[in-house]
Amino acid sequence: MRLLIVLNRRPYNDGHLVDVTWNALRLAQTSLAKGHEVKLFLMNEGVEIARGGLAAPQGEIDLVQMLREQVEKGLEVKACSTCLKWHNVGRDIAPEVMAAGMIDLVNWIEAADKVVSF
Repeated sequence: MRLLIVLNRRPYNDGHLVDVTWNALRLAQTSLAKGHEVKLFLMNEGVEIARGGLAAPQGEIDLVQMLREQVEKGLEVKACSTCLKWHNVGRDIAPEVMAAGMIDLVNWIEAADKVVSF
C-alpha cells in the first residue's frame, strides 16, 4: 500500500507534546514496519517539525528524532514551501525535509492508495 500522511499540527504546544503529531508519526512508523510505502507532507503548523535544531521540551518525546528514524527507514518528507515561509522555517529547514509546492502534494495524492490527514 502507498500511504500519504498530511500533517497540519505543530509538534509541541506550550512546552507539551501534541498528540496529533505523535500519532501521525506512530502511524508512519507502523506502516513502514509492515512494508508499506509512506510519504509525509507537512502543511500549516505541521512544518514546525521541519525546523532544524528543534528540541523536545524537557520530559517530552523527541518527535524530531522519531521523524529522523522514520526517514532512515524510507519515509519521504516534504513541506509546503509557502507554510515554511509563513512560519519562518525556510532557512532553518532540516536536511531530511524537502520544500515543495501544491503540485507535489497533488502528485502524491494521485499516487497514493490512501490519504490520511492529521
